[in-house]
Amino acid sequence: MAGTVVETGAGSSFRVGDRVMALPLFPDGAQRVVPDERIYSVAPDMPAAEAAAFLIAFHTADYSLRHRARLVPGEVRLVNAGAEGVGSPAIQLGVAMGTRVIATAGGAGKSISADGWAPRWPSTTGRRISSSWSRRLRADAGRT
Repeated sequence: MAGTVVETGAGSSFRVGDRVMALPLFPDGAQRVVPDERIYSVAPDMPAAEAAAFLIAFHTADYSLRHRARLVPGEVRLVNAGAEGVGSPAIQLGVAMGTRVIATAGGAGKSISADGWAPRWPSTTGRRISSSWSRRLRADAGRT
């Protein structure tokens, strides 16, 4: 969620009127009480809808990379759907964490977009990559 601080508790680092995005524990209403550690400042030029989406996508990518994949610098990671909502943040965070990221994307336009997020490595735009998983899906469907 994203919005404007309307009230703060004692010791809060935010002030009334601050633009923020937050990960509330139970996001079920227009106004929420959220602890400071789950609130982030929003850039002045970022629309509220983008701020809310940004936090969900980046939080999901960050959790996936740090806690589920236990990503460490120097590793190589594959990000499927690299031009999509969570794929883009996963590429950016993976690069920021010191890893080499290889990403898939669904078409030439999406591949070009994904290449812009990780320009340090050669592009495979226009090439088809077949994974063992996609070959298995075709085999299960009776196709070769």
